[in-house]
Amino acid sequence: MLFLSHVGAIFLSIEFSTALTVYNLDQIFVVMERSGADKGYLATPHLD
Repeated sequence: MLFLSHVGAIFLSIEFSTALTVYNLDQIFVVMERSGADKGYLATPHLD
């Protein structure tokens, strides 16, 4: 029983860290997109 709960705890922590990593990657991509868009906007010469 102790062994099972230990495995369950490991599995839960793996699931949790995976979810956390996916969430963090999502946030990083959003930030990268925003900063990339800002840089691109600033880099483009304004042709009137």
